[in-house]
Amino acid sequence: MLKQSIGHKSRRPVLSHPPIPHEVIPPLGIAGNIARFFIDSPLSPLLLIASLLIGLIGLLETPRQEDPQISVPMIDIFLHYTGASAEQVANLAISPLERIMSEIPGVKHVYSAAERGQGMVTVRFEVSEDWGKSIVKVHDKLQSNRDKIPTGVSMPLVKPKGIDDVPVVTLTLSAKNSFDYELHTLAQQVLQRLKQVPNTGLAFIVGGRTHQVRIEPLPQHLTSFGISLDQIAQTIASANKEQTGGHLENLDHVFNVSTGSFLRNGKDVENLVIGVKNGSPVYVRDVAKVIDGASEFRQMVTHYDMQNARHSEGKTAVTLAIAKKEGSNGVDVAHAILAKMDTLKGRLIPSEIEVTVTRNYGKTANDKVNELLEALVVAALVVSFLCWITMGLRPAIVVITVIPVVILITIWATWMFGYTVNRVSLFALIFAIGILVDDATVVVENIFRRWLREDNTRIDTAIDAVREVGNPTIIATLTILSALLPMGFVSGMMGPYMLPIPVLGSLAMAFSLVAAFVFTPWTSMRLKPQLATLKKAEEREMKAQQAVGRYYQPIINPLIRSRKAGISLIFIIIFAFFAACFLFYNQTVTVKMLPFDNKPEFNVLQDKNQRERNSHEIATVARHLLTPLAQKYGANIAVVEMPPGPPVLQTMVAEVYGPDAATRRQVAQDLTQIFNHTPNLVDADNYMISPFDRWQFAVDTEKAIRLGVSIETINRNVLMAMGGYPLGDVKRDNTLEPVPLVLRMPLEIRGQIERMHNVPVSTPTGQTVPLAELGRFIKVAEEPIIYHKDLRPMEYVVGEMEGKLDSLHYYLHFAKLTQPVQFVMLNS
Repeated sequence: MLKQSIGHKSRRPVLSHPPIPHEVIPPLGIAGNIARFFIDSPLSPLLLIASLLIGLIGLLETPRQEDPQISVPMIDIFLHYTGASAEQVANLAISPLERIMSEIPGVKHVYSAAERGQGMVTVRFEVSEDWGKSIVKVHDKLQSNRDKIPTGVSMPLVKPKGIDDVPVVTLTLSAKNSFDYELHTLAQQVLQRLKQVPNTGLAFIVGGRTHQVRIEPLPQHLTSFGISLDQIAQTIASANKEQTGGHLENLDHVFNVSTGSFLRNGKDVENLVIGVKNGSPVYVRDVAKVIDGASEFRQMVTHYDMQNARHSEGKTAVTLAIAKKEGSNGVDVAHAILAKMDTLKGRLIPSEIEVTVTRNYGKTANDKVNELLEALVVAALVVSFLCWITMGLRPAIVVITVIPVVILITIWATWMFGYTVNRVSLFALIFAIGILVDDATVVVENIFRRWLREDNTRIDTAIDAVREVGNPTIIATLTILSALLPMGFVSGMMGPYMLPIPVLGSLAMAFSLVAAFVFTPWTSMRLKPQLATLKKAEEREMKAQQAVGRYYQPIINPLIRSRKAGISLIFIIIFAFFAACFLFYNQTVTVKMLPFDNKPEFNVLQDKNQRERNSHEIATVARHLLTPLAQKYGANIAVVEMPPGPPVLQTMVAEVYGPDAATRRQVAQDLTQIFNHTPNLVDADNYMISPFDRWQFAVDTEKAIRLGVSIETINRNVLMAMGGYPLGDVKRDNTLEPVPLVLRMPLEIRGQIERMHNVPVSTPTGQTVPLAELGRFIKVAEEPIIYHKDLRPMEYVVGEMEGKLDSLHYYLHFAKLTQPVQFVMLNS
């Protein structure tokens, strides 16, 4: 018989016994290896602090906006086809341009509108197309197809339009005793200073008449002196020239020589000699009024004091609108503009001029972001409190540590990915808070459970605890990501608008998983409790479970043990599901894509913190007050609110397509009436112009030829009399915009068409004949505007919604139409 050597422990104490198996140690896997590396590493606290600091930098540097920045390149192309009818413009100028633009890769839609003498084509690219490349594509396509532009059509004018063209700040200058053109001149100077602010973009002025020198001939004086409009125009244009005339050399000096001079003001124009009558010079002032001042009214801005609106008259005003550059921080740009404006008050801007901030995108965006950040903090505190009362103080601290790290590092990732801090991206983080603590909770709970079971708080136990729940935690996180990511493939404008939710939500979940394996084990070791404390916590948890079980078990046990009860529960759940769905159908619960926002941009509103009603409620009241007034005068009125989501044409848009123009327009009229009679559908209108007439000068060709007057001369004289004929501009050193010279009949004469027949027209013999000898003015019906979308003629019918069911989903059922027409309802 073999003898065992002393001190040697045999794994076979008895030869007849089978071998004792070795204990199989499972591999640590991804989670266990990460935990083993970081659980006692000096890098862990450094990485934790670095993550917090990087996240704070991201929070401070990431641009703040109210809405996500989406790229939807839209490019307007304008052209003129002088004298052509709307049908000719549409067929000969617009249609070829539509076909050319539709060939460009990345174009989603091509819209157009044609009217008499001019037209416009709008090219809309796919969402997220590169802005600069889209503009280059349009210009390249136009240049390579210049040979296809018909004779008489002007070279197209290309004007890109984007999201960043919307002003971030509008400032209204008003004064009770100032002329609007003086305010306009001041606004030009102020705008020049404000454009010095970095990252400012498109800027323009609304309201106020520009400064011009207007020459208003008097027909009776022209006739008495034998002067024509052509003579006035030629005299003024030739007198307003200066050019280099060479140079001369005298001894050791060289002098430049110039000839002519520019007109400087209205007096210079008045003193120009047009001709000679009975040996005496005839001056411009003898045959025309020269007005050196404001242009005629085309638009008007008035400002009322909100505190004393009932007892005050509106003040003359102009509004400055300033946008930001693409990619810049709208909050910072708005603050810088307002700070610059403050430095101009009392210096460039006189004290009697009142400056009112009528739109501050920076403030509204910053307030919105701050509100959501507060909601983010509140959500984090609520989750932390729940962790504390359910897990205890120490494990709760371990879990809570993960929340700011994950949120801040996600905001940093937002900056890195080119997103902005806005209400959608912050909503993604608020949504993720309840989920992102799950990973850390599972890890810390298992570590503490294993310590309690093993009756020790060793590192290897904690590592194995992380290993134990690592794979299920990873799979659970991937499951959540697989549910979030499909939202990133939504098409249309809503896709990029809502894209921060799946992207940032997924990033937050991924960061939370990493933090659970990196920081949670390290923090758990630093905050590990005594075993006695763990046992007391276990006793408290058992008591809590027993308390819950006293109510829960009597309910759940019968459902588990009884097959009939279980099946009944399943049917009850199915019934409850369909009952909940029925709440949407019977409109007990309303459905809407996005909630109404509370904006201050209705421009008769105070900030939302200074009023009780939200902007939608005020807009609804305003609509009810203004609609009867508009109906009284046969006008249409629309109270349009800023959409809570991507920009849209209007909330409800119907596109009417049909075989011919008459059918389309009749259906559009019928559809407008249906809109008008649909409950809670307001501001119904269409884009068709109401019938109206225009005056046309019908040339008597036979008389014109007999008198030697060309058609071009007649057209030019009518334009000079009626249209505001440009003659250049006066040269002044103290203005930021040109002061044009304009030849035009006075308004009181233009308003009486019969008096226009007395306008004298020059003949080749040097004599003048009245315009009445060359033709007559007749009244003709104006042609309607012709709309196209994707090369198909169509009409638009639009409307807004209000009331409890203020959602597009409830207005898609309309009365049947008998005409052979197709119409598409969409929310554009």
